Amino acid sequence: MKIAIFQNLPDGGAMRTVYEQVKGLSENHKLDMYCFNNINYKDMKSFLNKIYIYAFNVPDEKHGFKKRVTVDFMNFISLRKVHKRIARDIDEKRYDLVLVHSDRWTESPFILRYLKTKNVYHCHELLRIAYEDYLKIDMNLPLHKKLYEYLTRKLRKNVDLVNARSAQKIITSSKYIANQVKTFYKKSATVIHLGADTDIFKNSENNNNKYVLYIGKRNMEKGYDTYLKVKSLLKDSKKLSWIELGFDRGQKIIESDKDLAKIYSNALCLLCLSRNEPFGLTALEAMACSTPVIAVSEGGYKETILDKKTGFLLPRSPKALASKIEFLFSNLKVRDTLGDMAGKHVEQHFTWEKYIINLERYFDKLVLE
Repeated sequence: MKIAIFQNLPDGGAMRTVYEQVKGLSENHKLDMYCFNNINYKDMKSFLNKIYIYAFNVPDEKHGFKKRVTVDFMNFISLRKVHKRIARDIDEKRYDLVLVHSDRWTESPFILRYLKTKNVYHCHELLRIAYEDYLKIDMNLPLHKKLYEYLTRKLRKNVDLVNARSAQKIITSSKYIANQVKTFYKKSATVIHLGADTDIFKNSENNNNKYVLYIGKRNMEKGYDTYLKVKSLLKDSKKLSWIELGFDRGQKIIESDKDLAKIYSNALCLLCLSRNEPFGLTALEAMACSTPVIAVSEGGYKETILDKKTGFLLPRSPKALASKIEFLFSNLKVRDTLGDMAGKHVEQHFTWEKYIINLERYFDKLVLE
């Protein structure tokens, strides 16, 4: 099958998903990538037949409100024109299928409006500022900024909605996002759960179990405010330490998956606190390394973590979360039992091999329609 892939994603779970799709599909299919930036994620280039890079850059010379206006104009007008050109280029090459991922500037991308080739949109998440209560407009903003924010958010929501509804088919990684697609886009989405690379993410059998692991940005979306409250409640536990991984200042950066697997394996637990997490790859990776996960009972976490079997699903209560960390720290045999079950759970249900098999079956059916 000849497949075109479009993506304009930042590094993170969504880009890892693209990498695993490209890696797995390249064994049986011919893949071309359409994007705005060079492909630097791992060795993705080696799995692609051709890469088509288009120019679209947001200027850095402006600052403050002027920059915001410039960026919004580019997102609403200029970006749409580039997407239209990409769609035309794809259609001319007569692909069997187009796999479309999100665009970091609009969420669901404009290209979906213009493609004539059979296409499927991988919806990683919906436009959060349109649907998440905790991201509501700050009422303390000056009036002109508040009005501008209201207007642009309304425009962005409409752009995201029209783009997504233009997709011929939608797939997503969790029932949670599929339900949102049904509620807000009024379209059905097929759920294909993601996986973990169990050849890399596995128990290193060198456990010290002395630290709690947090992975993610220091923001509300990732639940960093909750993390700080949990950590504060356990500040008197001198033998327990904490490790933060991410790219914000003060966080530890891990480039190698093998090194990341060791950090997972040696952790007491992974603390997953993202608000309305679309899926949660880090939870799968930790469990694959036989490390239990303590997570808020929200979003995709509820589809991968088995409460009291591979970890714990709890309300967003710092006290409840801290209590479970103390429990695991005082009961390492329980921690190991949960970890063993977590590793088996991922191996049985959530590997990238299983994901690619399910994705190919879906594509085969779609192409034959």
